[in-house]
Amino acid sequence: MRALVLNAGSPSVKFSSGLSNDMRDIEKHAASGNVKAQLALAVCAHGVKNSAPMRERICNGFEFLGLHFGAKRNAQLKLTGSEAPQLQLPTSQVTLLVAKARERWIIAKETNKFLK
Repeated sequence: MRALVLNAGSPSVKFSSGLSNDMRDIEKHAASGNVKAQLALAVCAHGVKNSAPMRERICNGFEFLGLHFGAKRNAQLKLTGSEAPQLQLPTSQVTLLVAKARERWIIAKETNKFLK
């Protein structure tokens, strides 16, 4: 079985939108017409934080891999620790895991690359 892992966080969202690193806030601003928030959504498909709609948007493009997305599981998902719950349906040929991001580590790593 193939696996697809969604990284549930992205510090780049705050940088690209100038607003927040929480996708719920970005989605609200984008829906009200904020162009920066709309751009952040457009370029941020790799970084998903606390956003069932964004996870669904991303995963709907992977049916060709045999992914059968569990929309109900996705909507009920609440990440609290280091767990990596599966979101695929039993009929899926792909395992879909959602994992919390290590945002501070990502920021430190990117800063280090920039400073070198």
